[in-house]
Amino acid sequence: MSRASSLADRLARLVQAGVLRKVPFNAGERFEYRFTEIGLDLYKPMLVMMAWGDRWLSDGKPTMRLRHKACGQDFSECKKPISSKDTDYILRYPFDL
Repeated sequence: MSRASSLADRLARLVQAGVLRKVPFNAGERFEYRFTEIGLDLYKPMLVMMAWGDRWLSDGKPTMRLRHKACGQDFSECKKPISSKDTDYILRYPFDL
């Protein structure tokens, strides 16, 4: 199975489980995936898993910086409570579709 079809299968399973919903992207033929209410409850545990991966799988170099939208600071600097709706990110690697 190719990497793309594997990802598509996983996304379809998350949609079927009610964790994500599939919505049109820019009114085109492409789609994006957004958390449902159930998925939003997984946000904090996912951040913990991301931190674990940064520590153990990427030589301690985070692949993504999470920022607080209101102040633009990284959450590690801002110290405000984390909410998925208040989060923005910057990738530290190229991401091509």
